[in-house]
Amino acid sequence: RKFVLGFVVLLFVSGLYADTFEDTMDNLSGDAAKCYVSPIVSAFGTNMNGGWFHSVPKKSIFGLNIELGIVTMLTPFPDDDKHFSTTGDFYLTREQAEELIEGVSDIPAVQNALIDELLSDKFTVGISGATIIGDEDDHVMIDFFEKEIEILTAAGVSDVYTIPAHSIDTGVGGKLEDMSVLPLFATQLGIGTVMGTKAYLRYLPTVEIEDLGDFSFGALVCNII
Repeated sequence: RKFVLGFVVLLFVSGLYADTFEDTMDNLSGDAAKCYVSPIVSAFGTNMNGGWFHSVPKKSIFGLNIELGIVTMLTPFPDDDKHFSTTGDFYLTREQAEELIEGVSDIPAVQNALIDELLSDKFTVGISGATIIGDEDDHVMIDFFEKEIEILTAAGVSDVYTIPAHSIDTGVGGKLEDMSVLPLFATQLGIGTVMGTKAYLRYLPTVEIEDLGDFSFGALVCNII
């Protein structure tokens, strides 16, 4: 009776950032960033788990079996992955904090203190909008809930200021709205066998992906009979 067990023992990914994508992610953080890129991460994981084994090693204690070729993987993006809506943690940028305190106080020292408080912690917010494969015009929106912040003045007097509920437009929409599938290819080398074990090495040299940047990966998998 035969069975195949595959497991990844090494995996590396590098450089999945271009300047434009890095600028995009600067406006997102925490759960917003995770949800935004989740379709790409999920599809990449599916691709990485496919196309490993093409033949069963011979049942010999020692032998030489070499397999070299190009493997291709293709994972479609479900329509449901183009938009998300959730509640999660979010870290504000300075620009977003400045937007939230507009009209709360006209005193520069208080404004700076409020901004510092807003930047010092994460907040539970409502998050909705396009994922990276969604509509470019469907911006990710952050719904900030009303919050009271206590500020201690230089004179030792404390005041409580109310930051009203506010929706922040991050300006981030789908970057890959025309992409319906995630294709992936790599050179794969299989070498066996020792006690029926065959090792596979998969490698992709650095390639440029439009709007995302330079990308490369490698993985080593063992096939055990």
